[in-house]
Amino acid sequence: MSLVLELNSHHLRFGKGGDVKPEILFSSHYGTKRRATGSPLKRKRTSNGEFTFGTPPNLLAKHNDLDIKSIFQHNQVREWQAVEAIFEHLLCSSSRMKTTTTTTTTAPPKAPLLLVEPLRSDRRQQQHMVEILFEKCAIPAMGSVKCTSAGVFANGRTSALALDMGHSFTSVVPVKDGFTDESKLFRTELAGAVMTEATLELLRANVASRHGHSNVFNEALGTNDFQSQSQRLYGALEVASQWKEHFCSCTPVRIAPSSSSSSSSSSSSSSSSSSSSSSSSSSSFSSPALFTLPDGTQITSSAESGTIVSELLFDPNLENFFDAAGIKQPTKFTGHLMNNISRMESVGKILFQSLTQFDADTKRAMWENIVLFGGTSTAVGMADRVRRELIPLLPGKATVKIIETKVDDRAISSWIGGSIVASTLDFESNLCLTKSKYEEDGLDRALMLQEMFQ
Repeated sequence: MSLVLELNSHHLRFGKGGDVKPEILFSSHYGTKRRATGSPLKRKRTSNGEFTFGTPPNLLAKHNDLDIKSIFQHNQVREWQAVEAIFEHLLCSSSRMKTTTTTTTTAPPKAPLLLVEPLRSDRRQQQHMVEILFEKCAIPAMGSVKCTSAGVFANGRTSALALDMGHSFTSVVPVKDGFTDESKLFRTELAGAVMTEATLELLRANVASRHGHSNVFNEALGTNDFQSQSQRLYGALEVASQWKEHFCSCTPVRIAPSSSSSSSSSSSSSSSSSSSSSSSSSSSFSSPALFTLPDGTQITSSAESGTIVSELLFDPNLENFFDAAGIKQPTKFTGHLMNNISRMESVGKILFQSLTQFDADTKRAMWENIVLFGGTSTAVGMADRVRRELIPLLPGKATVKIIETKVDDRAISSWIGGSIVASTLDFESNLCLTKSKYEEDGLDRALMLQEMFQ
């Protein structure tokens, strides 16, 4: 048996090699206890060390008086103690992996570990990961694979143009013979986090329209005044993420700003959700659906709202977004929306820019072999919309082919690809760095000889 651990900016996934889905899902955020007086942060030792973790991810929103932070910032680790605590918790409880609410003190696992790592993970971070896993967790051997290579493997290929639509970034990068060429990486911050934050603005406007003011927004989203500001925001974004996953879809073509005003009145009264559970990607909208907020309030949702949110990936214009939603643009934003997203490259543009790097024959092979995966790719109609964005930029006879797995697998494709690698017969013998080799050659030389993290 081998183990598989995927690291990314939104979730950490853990399970056994050869399985079709991970058994443990961790939020990539952690909580630390605050003093009741609101004085500077004081960490409190819990069952997981100094930190409180979310498994399932919404668990962090149910505690009071925690400061919530992300382990990662731009795919770089910002809190190594939290990473170490998670590693020790997962690897020491792997013998009973379905029990996620308690910490066990069993012996370290005897199985090798495959690490599915994010793009642009610097060398220092990689070295620190290896040190923790060998020194603190005492694993016998470990290997690694880039998330984009693993995503391509999950789609039955070893070479393709990977389009990874994740939480923090949408990335386009070629994968050849199983290796990701990061020197040809293009990416944009127009990704899942932008959609979640835009959804939160729709929910905020909807609650305000129902009550005449936004003072009850925290209550409606299940947060309270005893929680820290970061925890209230985390809880609100978790609710917005649930709405996004249920209702966001893509129209086949761009939503014209001039035509959006006609739908403003209907969007204003129901500006919190959309229903696009249909399997087609046509531009016709289905009947309204309901979304239940944590306080029990049911919001009637127009099917158009979800397409307005998804449109930001292809037309990052906040004025058009708020105009189409029929709500007033706020004067203050948080998170990604604080930045001028109109300056960010759209998904279609980075895909085209990536293709311009190749000669004519390679370019043709790439646009006929685009593998789509990642949590944001699960929006209904996403593949068709990406195809339609790209076709006008290519030669007239170009045939764009986008490969995608079933929707339930698309969000966890990188973990599934890692599971496939970890289940191969030669994984431990040919693809792993053993602890004995690490101790014999030293960290730098051992990594160089093993060609890990390439």
